[in-house]
Amino acid sequence: MSRRPDNGMHPPAGGHNHSPPQPQPAGHLHPDQGLVRPRITISHLPNELLIKIFSDFGSAEYLLPVMAVCQAWRNVVRGAPEFWCHIYVDRRLEWLAECLERSQPLEVQVTFRSPATDVPQALDVLRLHKDRITSLVFRPLHCAQIAEDRMVLEDLPRLETVQVFVDHTHNHAAGPTECMHEICPALILSSLGLQRLNVHGMMVIQGHPAALSSLRELKIGGCIAARKGPRLALFIGILNACISLEKLALYSGSLDVVRFDLPQNVGPRVTLPRLCELTISGKVEQVSNLLSHMEVRDNVNLWVETDDQEDIDRAAVAPRAILPNDIPACAVDILKSATRILVDVPTGWSQEVAFVTATRGMNRDHKINIVVRVSQERCLAEDGTASLKAQRVYFVNALTYLPAMFPNAPVETIVCRAALDAVDEETWRSLFSRLPMLRMLVISNHFCGDLRPLFRALMSPQSSDDQCPVCRHLEYIWVRNASGTFDRLAEVRKCILWRTARNAPLSRLRLELTALMQAVPPNPAGYRAEFARLVHESDLVIVPGIFNETDETFRGVLEEFPFDS
Repeated sequence: MSRRPDNGMHPPAGGHNHSPPQPQPAGHLHPDQGLVRPRITISHLPNELLIKIFSDFGSAEYLLPVMAVCQAWRNVVRGAPEFWCHIYVDRRLEWLAECLERSQPLEVQVTFRSPATDVPQALDVLRLHKDRITSLVFRPLHCAQIAEDRMVLEDLPRLETVQVFVDHTHNHAAGPTECMHEICPALILSSLGLQRLNVHGMMVIQGHPAALSSLRELKIGGCIAARKGPRLALFIGILNACISLEKLALYSGSLDVVRFDLPQNVGPRVTLPRLCELTISGKVEQVSNLLSHMEVRDNVNLWVETDDQEDIDRAAVAPRAILPNDIPACAVDILKSATRILVDVPTGWSQEVAFVTATRGMNRDHKINIVVRVSQERCLAEDGTASLKAQRVYFVNALTYLPAMFPNAPVETIVCRAALDAVDEETWRSLFSRLPMLRMLVISNHFCGDLRPLFRALMSPQSSDDQCPVCRHLEYIWVRNASGTFDRLAEVRKCILWRTARNAPLSRLRLELTALMQAVPPNPAGYRAEFARLVHESDLVIVPGIFNETDETFRGVLEEFPFDS
C-alpha cells in the first residue's frame, strides 16, 4: 500500500515519482509559467519611427487623413518640417502660408495648380520666405492672372527651377478659343542662380544682366500675340546671355513672336559654348533663319522639326527648306561633317512623315534629326499628306536634296527605309555622283519593289570627264524586301561584273528578297554560287510571298547601323 508523499502531492499515474521542482534564480520564470509581456500599442512608437513611416505618404496634403487619427499624430506631422517642403497650392493662399511656416528652416518647392492663382498676392507671400524657395511652378495659369502682361520674379536668391505654363484659351458656348494678346506676356527674371527654366505661353526677359548666366536648361514654347515682340538681334542677345546653357528647347510657337528682321547669315550669332542638346520646332522659314544665326558644333545633339505642313508639296521640300539657305556659309557643323545618314519615310498615318538623321561617325549622341510633320486633318485623307502617294514623293525629294543638305560632307553610309519603286534611275545616279566617298548603302524597301534602277545607276561613270564608276569606294550593299525575280537578279549580277571590271568591286553583298511562288527563280542556288564567286562575302535569301516593312522588321537594320542613343 503506497504511502502519501510527504510533500502532500499524489504520485503520478503509473506510480513513478518525480523530483520536486527546483527553485529558480531570481528574475527567471519557470518554463511552465506563462510569460507576461507588457502591452505595446502604436502610440508607444517613438516620433522618429512615426516620421519614417509617414514619409511614405509624401507631402503634407497627403498626410491630412493621418493627422485626423489622433492628437499625437497631428502633432508629429505638424512638427516635422520635411513634410511641408513640397507645397501644392490649389486656391487657398492660407495653405501656402501655413506650409511655409511649418517647413522652416528647410528649403521648399512650391507648385500652384489653379488657373486662377492670384499671382501678385502669391509672390508677396513667397517673399516672406525668399531665402528658402528653390523651385516655383505655375501649372496651368490662365493668362488673365498675369497683370500688365508681365510676371516679375525677383529677390528670390535660392531659386533654381521655374516652370510657368500659361493657358491662352477662353471657353465659350461655341467652344474654346485662343485669347490673342496685343503682345506676348513676359517673364522678367532678376534672381541670380537659376538653373532650369521652362515657360509655355510667355517670352523670357532678363531683368538683371546676369539673371540667365547660370541657366543649364531653357525651354520655351506656345507664345501667342497679335503683333511681333523682340527683334531677332534682341532674341539672340537673350540666348547669348545664357552662357552656361547645356540644353535649349524652342518648341512650337516660341519663334512666332520674334521679329525676323535680319537676312540669313547677317548680324549677330548665338554662341553657347556648353550646349549639348538643341531642339527647334516651328515654321520652316523661322527655323531656317534662326539656324543661320547660330553656331552649333557637331558634338551637339540637334533636333529640328517643322510645324504642321498642310500640303504634300510643302512637306516634300521641308527637309531642305528648314535648314539655312546658304549651308556652306552657316555654322551648323554637322551639315558639313556628317558621315552617316538615315532617310526614313515610315508607313502609316502618323503626323511625322519623314525623318533625316545624320551623325559623324558612330557617335549617336552627336547628330542632327530633321523631322517633317503634317496636319492631322490632312494626313488622314486617302490622298492626304500621309498617303502612300505622299510617302513616295517625300522619299524622292529627300534623296534629291540630300547632297545639298550636306554639301561636301564625307558621307560614307546611307540607310534608307522607304518605297524603292518611287525612285527612278536618274535620281539614283544624281545622288551617287555627288557622294564620292560612299562605302555602304542599305535599302530597306516597304513593299516588293524593283531594285533594277538602283543597280543600273551604279553602272554609271562619275561624269563625262571621269569614267570611273560612281561611288568608286562602295564596298557594301544591303537590299531588303525587294523583288527577287529572275530578271532582277540578272541585273544585280551585271552590275557586279561591270564594277569589278573597272576596279570598283564589292566586298560584301546582302540580298534579302521576296517573290511570289511562281516568280521565284528556278535556280537560286546558281545565283548564290555566282555571287559568292564575284563578291568576297555574299548572302542571297529569297522568301516566297510579300511582306510589308515595319518598325519591328527594320530593327535588324538599326542594330547593325544604329542611329539612336
